[in-house]
Amino acid sequence: QTLWFRLLTATTIFCALEIGLKVWVLGPERFWHRRPIQNRFDLITVSCLLAAEIACCLYRVAPDSLVRSLLLLHALRAVRLFQHIGPLRFLAALMARLLPVYFQLGLLLLIVFYIFATFGEQLFGGLIYEGNPKLHGTGFADGEYYALNFNDFPSGFVTLFALMIVNNWFVIADGFMAVTQDCSAIFFVLFFIIVNLVVLNILMALILDSSAAVREELQAELVAEEGVLALGVSTQSRREFVLQRLLLSDEERQQASWTMPAGHLSPANMQTPSARRLSDDHDRFSEQDEEVSR
Repeated sequence: QTLWFRLLTATTIFCALEIGLKVWVLGPERFWHRRPIQNRFDLITVSCLLAAEIACCLYRVAPDSLVRSLLLLHALRAVRLFQHIGPLRFLAALMARLLPVYFQLGLLLLIVFYIFATFGEQLFGGLIYEGNPKLHGTGFADGEYYALNFNDFPSGFVTLFALMIVNNWFVIADGFMAVTQDCSAIFFVLFFIIVNLVVLNILMALILDSSAAVREELQAELVAEEGVLALGVSTQSRREFVLQRLLLSDEERQQASWTMPAGHLSPANMQTPSARRLSDDHDRFSEQDEEVSR
């Protein structure tokens, strides 16, 4: 039981108490549906953490798999910081916006890979194997790239992925050209043009466009939040002004205005020009009424 484990356990207990208070105040149903993603994520992760830490306490020497799971769960709790840290919040919003884009382009890449893997299996199937004399002295044989072949469909997908990330793709193409003919380079050049120069560039353009749109949305949300806060301060100040006019005399209202803390928004500053004129007229008529009554 090290100091770090005790600190992590204390953090988990604090989070569990917080969630328990939320459930007690809001009720289970309202807690579950009020903020569905945040509250459910907190409940599941903290419950798993409590179970893992109790299991660690039951062992004299906890298994490595249990300790690693515990550390991963604590690291997963850091995802909650996405909501409070600006750059992380932007990254989370960007990933959420790009999920449909990734899905569509992933399907497009799957179709392209399927087509090229099918043609590659028909053109190069069974030609790449260890001990092929045609590969002797080539960079393909020196690098032992024999696993990159089109002898079966899964191996073809792995080979195409290595070509897509441009991992010594010219060495791979040279090996296939050595066992066939030089014209087989058309296959690899065509794949490079379609995938790297077209599909991946479209993906990068969509990422840049989505990042700009997400940045504008987050800035608009910040402006809206500031407007809501200002509106709340304005509404509160006007309510205080009305209550002062109803409950306090003129001398008491004047003393209250002098005792306002610095930075407090006065009702006069929050009123529009027309409202100020109406208030001044009302004060003037009140003074005339008092003179007549005297």
